[in-house]
Amino acid sequence: MSLHRVWRYAVVYFFYMALSILITWPLVTVFSTRLVGDNNGDAYEYARHVWWYRHALQTGQPLFEQPLLAYPDGLTSWYLWGNPLRTFPAWLLAFFLPLPAAFNLMLLLRLALNGAAMCWTAYQFTRSRSAALIAGTIYLAYPAMQGQMLAGHVDLLALWAVPLYLWSLFTLTDSGGRPAYKILRTGFLFMLCLVGNFVLLVYVLFPITALFLLARLWQRDWPSAGRVLLAAASGSALALIFVLPAVLELLSMPALREGGSVRFSADLLALVSPSFQHPIYQFLGYNRAVLGLNMSEGSGYIGLFAAALALVGVGRVRAARWLLLLAFTAWVFSLGPLLNIRGAPLVVSIGSAYQTYMPLPWALFQSLPLLDISRTPGRFNFVVGLCVALLAAYGISRFPVTQWMRARKAFPALKSMLTALLIALIIFDYQAFWPLPTIPAQVPAAIAALAQRDDVRAVFNVPWDNLLAAKEALYLQTAHGLPLIAGHITRQTPVNPALLTILQETLDPALLRQAGADVVIVQRAGYYDADGTLFARAQRQLGAPLYADETFAVFDVPASDTLSPLVVSPPASTFENSGALYVYNAQRGWLTLLTRVTDVGQNPQLTITLDSIVNASARAGLAVVPLHTAGYHTINFSVQPHCPPHYAAPLLTCNARIEAVIPMPEAFVADDFAAPVTFANGVTLRGAQLAHQPGFDGTMWALLWWRFAAPPPAGAVRFVKVLDVQGEQVAGSDETLVITTEQLAEALPLDTVLPAGEYRVYVGWYTYPDLNRFALLSGGGDARAQDQLAYIGSFLVENP
Repeated sequence: MSLHRVWRYAVVYFFYMALSILITWPLVTVFSTRLVGDNNGDAYEYARHVWWYRHALQTGQPLFEQPLLAYPDGLTSWYLWGNPLRTFPAWLLAFFLPLPAAFNLMLLLRLALNGAAMCWTAYQFTRSRSAALIAGTIYLAYPAMQGQMLAGHVDLLALWAVPLYLWSLFTLTDSGGRPAYKILRTGFLFMLCLVGNFVLLVYVLFPITALFLLARLWQRDWPSAGRVLLAAASGSALALIFVLPAVLELLSMPALREGGSVRFSADLLALVSPSFQHPIYQFLGYNRAVLGLNMSEGSGYIGLFAAALALVGVGRVRAARWLLLLAFTAWVFSLGPLLNIRGAPLVVSIGSAYQTYMPLPWALFQSLPLLDISRTPGRFNFVVGLCVALLAAYGISRFPVTQWMRARKAFPALKSMLTALLIALIIFDYQAFWPLPTIPAQVPAAIAALAQRDDVRAVFNVPWDNLLAAKEALYLQTAHGLPLIAGHITRQTPVNPALLTILQETLDPALLRQAGADVVIVQRAGYYDADGTLFARAQRQLGAPLYADETFAVFDVPASDTLSPLVVSPPASTFENSGALYVYNAQRGWLTLLTRVTDVGQNPQLTITLDSIVNASARAGLAVVPLHTAGYHTINFSVQPHCPPHYAAPLLTCNARIEAVIPMPEAFVADDFAAPVTFANGVTLRGAQLAHQPGFDGTMWALLWWRFAAPPPAGAVRFVKVLDVQGEQVAGSDETLVITTEQLAEALPLDTVLPAGEYRVYVGWYTYPDLNRFALLSGGGDARAQDQLAYIGSFLVENP
């Protein structure tokens, strides 16, 4: 490559760098003190991960392990390996620049590279420099890209490989040259499209590659179709080097049940809705309703001038019409599974008794394998921006006036002026923010000073369950460098929510110390602690703060070794359809739950689950769960009501109200679960206890915890027998249980209206109708073990 060509490319790149500085103004003026994005974005989280790379390389720690998060266990971070451009080149720049400056510079470098890559691609298609410069401007400044700046999604803005990939796809239709080289080049560009964020597989590569392949098949161009498949396969194989470790890590983590496919879809009117923060378009009114709640993911304004140029391109270049089809397909997908108009799903009424929503094509695709990793369909507008840029390039290159000027090489100065004017108009039309929102990047000195202390094992930030506060907590770590009790790599912390919730709701010094938290930071800004509840609780439990302002308060955790035997948060609650209670127990035993379900549907089925493992059956408003280990546990409640065929409520679900109460302190019955009983057919009685339960007038209950290696045989019946001193049965219960899980806990009331005396309680199983009892293989033995009866305890009835 000649020096002249290198210089020309450098000039083009710096031109787009100047445009990047313009559309991000005033970012360059606060380069080292603020981060790009607003308070609802991910800039704090991303910047922390940039810091970690630098910190790990400086201290010799493994790059993809995170000992400073989720103390004391730590986390792995292969997700960052799977998305390397989320942090590169910022972590390299951070060796020479302040962290905020490195992060912001990465954004500017990336925007300029996007524009330059589109400029080069458009020139390959049109051979027009003016058209190429305008196409690069459209791609760089397209509102969907600016929306991602608001969210701080610098990884999703690594879109420079996409136009190059599209160009390389078109070269595959030419069988001349070196087809193997073209296939490998296209595959390599396929992989480069994913190293910013592998979800771009859905939003970018899927529509482009699928439609290009379908076009080749439609034209019966089998050789080209084969080359496209080989390129996609080779690119996928290369991408697996990065993506596979990240995917395996995500699969090993608890599933994140996040919605958003409707909320983060584009509005039907987004195509014609400029930013409501534009100095002129802010007065339109309707655009605020369209974009107000979804500016970052729902922006899709096509633009007045870009749309006019694109229409010229569609009308005058037949080959460009495939780009129109691609743009239309991506736009329809961007609308998501349901049609949204003016910020809300369109409700369709059928008669007077039934309401539904308008489904769209993406509803058919969103749950397919690989595509189901997406929850933000609005990002398909990246492809719309790509197509608009190339169509506009075709339009300017085939405009009669520009063709005449180029053919005669006439009026070069006028041509340059017209190009500059169009670029200025497009930038002005597309400008989404003026000024661009930024967030503070400076940490109070008192928090940074924690780095000098060697008596702090870990920091606990509250509120832990606010996603934005959690990201801010990550950024604070870049100043103090201490381990966090919580912390995450992406979206949510995998740390046990029972632990974090009970620590936050109690701020009990003994529990905090036990967890390793020697410092608590209360994040007070905005709505993190709007009513001051957390700050007041911290003062009450921990004493006066070391430091406090309107944003943060820092507390030392005082020494304490007085552990509560049982903590429940909250001890009583009401849920709609589902919910959770969190428990800390210092010793093993049984926990009593009083429950009630009231519903607006029919026949609600209540499910109670301990740590997603043990199911507890509720009987007569009472259920018990075996807390088989000391520590922190989650008890989940859910109902599955049978909805009527036609439900007229705005939300198409049945609702049930769950009331759950733990009657403290009598709710807990100690048990070491040290004597399991084994029956044939894979049935184990893991624990059993006889106990009086509070709130039931002294009724005796049998508490049973079963484990099943396999579903019991058909017709299996669990029985309980109450025998007197002569061995005669005086009470009991036989019941066919519906076993759907590996573990089941149940509480059975026993008839204690009996003559005075001692009574022994046995359990066992038999099959019906042959009445053959399951063999008792081990445990539970007394004189009746030969009858396959497992002894679980005795009780005494006294004379009144």
